[in-house]
Amino acid sequence: MTTNHGCEAVQDLEKLASSDDYREAQAACRALGAIRDVAAANALLRIRESVTNKNVRKEAGHALHRLRSQGIDPEERPEPVSEMPGGLPLPGRSRMPMPPTMTLWEYAF
Repeated sequence: MTTNHGCEAVQDLEKLASSDDYREAQAACRALGAIRDVAAANALLRIRESVTNKNVRKEAGHALHRLRSQGIDPEERPEPVSEMPGGLPLPGRSRMPMPPTMTLWEYAF
């Protein structure tokens, strides 16, 4: 059952999605996915990008996908990730940029 009612609950559900109880957080993500509104899509995007629990991030991603498949896209855009959790650089991001005058082949050797 999808509805566009319940927009006033988006903020409360977003707070619940940051709960220490991952089951409660996943349920909040599912509830947000049932609210057919851009505010819910924005909240799910923020949850997916900020929560540390992998299962909650996955649930937020699934709910966001369901909304997108119904034509409800978030207005916000995720920040580009340049580091893994813990401050470690992503593989391939710590290398120096290739000088523009060199080809990839020259750079490799």
